[in-house]
Formats: sequence, C-alpha cells, structure tokens
Amino acid sequence: MAGASLRSGTGTSATRLQRVAAHVVAAAAAAAAASKLLPPRVEQLRHEVQAARQPPPHHTSRLEELLAARLALSRLQDAEQHAAAVTQEAASIRELQLERFAVELDTRGWTVVPPTITGLTPQRVEALRRAIYRVAEERQQQVGGDPAPESMQRCYMVLFEDRVFEEALMNPAMRCLISFLLGDDAVLSSSIATIKRQGHAPFVMHADGPTEDRSQPLGATAMFCLSDFQGEVGGATAFVPFSHRIGAGPWRDELTDPAAVGAEAVNAPAGSLLVWSEATWHGAFPRLEPEGERVDLLFYHVLSSMLTEETYRETVRIDEMTLDNY
Repeated sequence: MAGASLRSGTGTSATRLQRVAAHVVAAAAAAAAASKLLPPRVEQLRHEVQAARQPPPHHTSRLEELLAARLALSRLQDAEQHAAAVTQEAASIRELQLERFAVELDTRGWTVVPPTITGLTPQRVEALRRAIYRVAEERQQQVGGDPAPESMQRCYMVLFEDRVFEEALMNPAMRCLISFLLGDDAVLSSSIATIKRQGHAPFVMHADGPTEDRSQPLGATAMFCLSDFQGEVGGATAFVPFSHRIGAGPWRDELTDPAAVGAEAVNAPAGSLLVWSEATWHGAFPRLEPEGERVDLLFYHVLSSMLTEETYRETVRIDEMTLDNY
C-alpha cells in the first residue's frame, strides 16, 4: 500500500512538473514574440519622453497648445454669453429710458435719474421717509438721548426693517444701472438711511473702494433722494466729474474739501436716484439751510467675490428667502 501510495504521489508530482514546464515554454515563446515588438515601442516612448522634456522649436509646448485651445474655447463661450447679456442689458436700458444716464455713468462717473424715470412717486417717497424716521427713533432710544441738533444720523443695515426698503432695492431703474456698472454679478453690500440736519462740517471727499483704473469697478452706489437735494446750501451730495478715471482717491488733505476741488453739488427733487462708481470722488457740502432735513436711502453694491460690509448671508433667515414671504 505504501509503495502504491508513493508511486501515485510520484506520478502526481511528475504531472505538475510537466504543467509547469509547459507554462514556462509558453511564456518563453510569448516573450520571444513580444521581444520583436518591444524595442520599437520602447524607443518610441523614449522619444516621446525626450520630446516632452525639450522645448518645442516654436516656443509652445503641447501643454501650452492645449491650454491655449481651451482658453480660446472658453473665451468664445464667454463671448457668446457676454454678447447675450449685453443685448439684454441694452434692451433694458432702452426700455427704461436710461440711455443718457448710462452714458453719464461711463463718461462722468455719476448720474442723477429723475422721479419720472425712477417711478418713485410722492407717496412712495413719504412711505420711505416714515420708515426711516421710525427706525432712526427706535435706534436712538436704544442708545439713549436725543440726536445732536447739528448732526448726521445714519442707520445701517435697514433693509429688513421695513418692506418699503426691500421694494426700493428692487427698483428697476436702479437695478439696471447697477448691472450696467457691475454686471449681473453684483450683490448688496450695505443699506444705509441718512438724516442730515443743519451743520457746518462738510462730508469729506473720498472714493468708496479701490480706485485703480480698470474696465470694471468692484463696487457701485445707488442713493434715493427722499427730500429735495438743494445744492451746496442744502448740504447735498457732491461729485468731481470724471474723477473715476484718475486712478487714485484724494491723496492730500486739501483735496478732501468739496469746495476746494470744485465738486458739483446735486440739485434734484425728492424721488430722484443718484448712481456712481466706487472710484468717483464724492462727499457733501455742509447743510446751511436751517429748516428741514436731508433724507436719503443708500444701497452699496459689490461684486460677489468681494466681502460685503453688512452680513446679509449670515443673518437672513430661511423663511425670509422663501416666496411665501412675498
């Protein structure tokens, strides 16, 4: 039995050896066949690697060519999208009769849109004024005391204090001109209501943001006049025409005085809309008129890549974003 078992095992081992030998022979044959093709392929790969490492004769590598092609395609796609956006923008400007004001923004750096174009009726102006005075009183009570008789009271982040502010933000003329300056990529940075009383100090000339010369500003401001803006005597906002093309803000103290730089004070009826580029020099003359107050509502916009002055993203509740809230 033992001998039979040994013979059986020996036979099995022989069979296995035969199979291994067969595999070795087959592998050798395959290697021999592949060896005839391998050197040319290795040489081809070597040339490709060397070519990739060497600068091409016309100073443009294959990678650069690919990137250039992708960039060209991207620009073509962007150009088509931009052309469509410009076409829509032009249609909106014409529909809202804003041609002259868009040209003034481009050439002078600021413009004044009358109530006949903004659609801000005396009733809407009065509703906004009531809301601003209410918010100003509530916030003054929070800090205690009465505002100084010669002062400028400013209320920040008023957008959600009253529905009339939200409606003002969506004014078609304002939205169109802000889009004209910044494109569709504009977001609200701040909403500020101002009550300016009699005072003898000017609001210094300044620019709202970076002022380097560029084809597209990073920010733009729109301000609704909620009282008659009466020029220098009334302490109106003032601008230096064409200053958005200077490429710098007021760089000396004497340049911050509206009178010293020859700033033009705004004369406009209540319901008008002021719009200006971030780079435009602006400020305000002191209000010498003893009666009444200058009231305005301001919306400052920036590109979405910019950090906003007020934290709307962090403070707006989900229910305030839903259509059910409107």
